[in-house]
Amino acid sequence: MAIQGWDLLGRALKDFYLDKDSRIKLKVHSDCSGVENLPAEIFFRHYSNLPELERYALDLCQGRILDVGAGAGCHSLILQERGFEVTAVDVSGDAVEVMKDRGLERVIKVDIKTWKPPESFDTVLMLMNGIGLVDDLDGLKLFLVHLQELLTPQGQLLLDSTDFTLFPKFIETWAAIQAQRGRYFGEVEYQMEYQDQLSKAYSWLFVDQKTLEEYAWETGWFCQIIFEEEGQYLARLIKRDEG
Repeated sequence: MAIQGWDLLGRALKDFYLDKDSRIKLKVHSDCSGVENLPAEIFFRHYSNLPELERYALDLCQGRILDVGAGAGCHSLILQERGFEVTAVDVSGDAVEVMKDRGLERVIKVDIKTWKPPESFDTVLMLMNGIGLVDDLDGLKLFLVHLQELLTPQGQLLLDSTDFTLFPKFIETWAAIQAQRGRYFGEVEYQMEYQDQLSKAYSWLFVDQKTLEEYAWETGWFCQIIFEEEGQYLARLIKRDEG
C-alpha cells in the first residue's frame, strides 16, 4: 500500500527536528510545476522569519485558537508564547509527536474534515496554503459547511491561498490544460518524495479570490480579502447573520 504524502512530510519533520540538518528536503512532484524541493526547516521558522502575510495572520488571532495542519507547530508555538489557548491538529503522527516534544500543550492527531471537537473556537487558522487539504471545489464547499460547527458565533476563519489568476501568462496555458481534464485550474495533483520513497498521489486546492468569495457566500460566510503578497492572499471569513 502506497504511503500518504502527509506521512512522508511528518517523517521529514521528525528527522529535521532530531538532526537539525538543513539538507533534509522533500521532493514535491506536481502536474502543475514539475519537481520542486521543499526544505523541512521551513516548518520550524520563528516569527521574524515568517513572510509578512503569515505575521499579519498571527497578529489577527484571538480567543481560543485552532491551528489546522499545524505541521511542526511553528505558528502554534508563537501563539502559545503570547498566552493564547491553542489547539494544534495534524493528520501526521510524526508531526504530532514533534509538536508535543517542542512544548505545545494541546496537540491532536485528527482528520479535520470529519472531526467534531467538544468545544468551539474563536479563530481557525489555516496557513501555508492550508485550505488546499479540501482537495477540490466540492471539498471546499463541504469543508466550509463543516467549519461552521467548529467556530463560535463571532468566530473567524483565517486562511491563505495562491491565486493563479494573478499570473496571466501561466493561467492562460494551465487553465486550458485543466479544462481539457474537466478540472478547475486550482486543483493540482501532487506526490511527495522522501528518502527515495514516493507517496500516493493526492489533490491540493489553490482557490482564486473570486471563487472563494462565491463559495463562502453560498455556505453562510462573509469573506474579506485582507492582505495580498506576490500572488498569495490572506482571507478572513466570518459567519453571516441569517437572521
